[in-house]
Amino acid sequence: MTTFARIDSTAYADDEPLDTYLLRRNHENRNAVREHRGRSATWAPGTLNTSTGAVVKPQISGFRERALLPFLWNLSPNTDEIKVAVRHVIATSRAASGDEITLSAFACSLTQFLRTMELPAGVSTGLSGGASSSSTSTLTIDTSGLPAGWIVVCVGVISGEANAVEIVGSLATGPVVYNGFYPGFHICGVDASHTLGTTATVLHHWGLSVREASGGKLSEVIPDRRLLLLEYDTAVGSDYRFRLHVYPPFFAGGAGQSDDNATISVPLQTTAESLWYIELGIIDIDSVTIYESSVINPAVRGRLDANQPAGVSTLGPEVSESHRFWLTTGRMHHTGGSQNPSEADWTTFEPVNRISASRYLSASYQELCACVVGVDDAFEQSGTNYQRTLTSLKAIVLLTHTTNSPDVAEAFFVDFMLELTDLDGSTSSVTQTMPGVAMEALTCPTWQYAPSTGVSDGEGNQAVGLYTPMGYLFGWGPQRTFSSFKTHALRGLLPQGEVGRRSLFELDLSIKDTSAGARRLALSAKVELTTVAGSSVVATVSGRTVSYYPRLHVLTWAVVTTPFNDEPLATTIGV
Repeated sequence: MTTFARIDSTAYADDEPLDTYLLRRNHENRNAVREHRGRSATWAPGTLNTSTGAVVKPQISGFRERALLPFLWNLSPNTDEIKVAVRHVIATSRAASGDEITLSAFACSLTQFLRTMELPAGVSTGLSGGASSSSTSTLTIDTSGLPAGWIVVCVGVISGEANAVEIVGSLATGPVVYNGFYPGFHICGVDASHTLGTTATVLHHWGLSVREASGGKLSEVIPDRRLLLLEYDTAVGSDYRFRLHVYPPFFAGGAGQSDDNATISVPLQTTAESLWYIELGIIDIDSVTIYESSVINPAVRGRLDANQPAGVSTLGPEVSESHRFWLTTGRMHHTGGSQNPSEADWTTFEPVNRISASRYLSASYQELCACVVGVDDAFEQSGTNYQRTLTSLKAIVLLTHTTNSPDVAEAFFVDFMLELTDLDGSTSSVTQTMPGVAMEALTCPTWQYAPSTGVSDGEGNQAVGLYTPMGYLFGWGPQRTFSSFKTHALRGLLPQGEVGRRSLFELDLSIKDTSAGARRLALSAKVELTTVAGSSVVATVSGRTVSYYPRLHVLTWAVVTTPFNDEPLATTIGV
């Protein structure tokens, strides 16, 4: 690494020759700044349980494929290495063998992340469990093959697995309490309370497996699934008392994912088979820090050697490189997701999503996310100091739409707005809008199971097979109304197998601060649905009205400040 050293002001003077050591020292100092003061940012999630006052963190597990936590990063030019430092606690010790958690990280271009399913393996490390305090795992990623600018950095988690445990009844030798599955979930009878308890709603980090009760041979027709949420419902018949919602969901035709034999009856399993649960290792995320750890500095060669003539050819590249460094390495103000604490889960004490925010959209602007961006260097115009800052927001989003017509994909016109607000309220806000962006929504079920009462409540939504797995995952809610939106074990995460299905959108917004005076600014991103002119009807691409408003999910977002050197027009700054 290059060392920075101060330059004595008496080492140079106006209209005097510059010594070689002075020029080379200036060159090395700039390189040292690039190496030691590269971009860095930290995502530190956490929210309060309003009942206990405890700080709760995201808990992540991955069942046989990576559960991905995505970040957007603005890669500085010539950066060939970044580090991802994950601060975590792994309190569980469930793995029957091997590591409790396999933690990985990789970086790729936005195009690769959004449009292909071939993601890099990246680098990984195995972690043991049973910890009582936090520790940090740092992973180093080679970025020499990636262009400067926006990229995606992902943290991945695969859990170690405990030995499978059979869900049995109150009798020591049985009875078998597994009654098969409907679209979206396994069902167990009332006697499963011997194993599962009687709490109405429980979030378990489990895998689920159908196996023979005698010896544990895997089912040949019912594949293993990831548990989203366990529901215990006393309002339904005794054979349907437990619903174990899974991902990916079962289709109406059963595990073979065919609707040819769709029926409202329970798909039959052999009498020798029962349902087994597999406890997964869990990692609690305290923070994720990303920082640029290595750069490639431009070679100076003999350009700054002694006896070189003074001129643009000698010093021009040095001045240009200093300007380039300043213009392309603005501050990172935010990276990662943001929670929406106004939407509580079934306990009413914690947010639905501890990782990333989402909003039901309406025909008026609502805030999606916000952060403090501060101010940058001022410039003078007609005796007044103005700010000259370009603030850019990049986000990865998706839209879900609850509907009873899963085969019809609705596309909505969505308006976005950025707003810079003075925190002390002394000056007016600055806004920039991007209207009329067409976004196709992923369909998700209006209800997860039959809305009638009684025994039929055990029946799943027979149309589940027509919904996309991503729509089902992000729009999922266990209740019967379209407005339900509840916590589950994968909320806020991306299963690796769902990446690259062209359901994610890249959002790119920028705003210039051309205001007078130094201000401490907050940046807010807002969104609304476009309405038909002269009415309150929400506009869709097809021109049809819809029953329910869609929900916009912000998986991850980032904000970077870039100073710009073009003098603004006088009219744009109120002169």
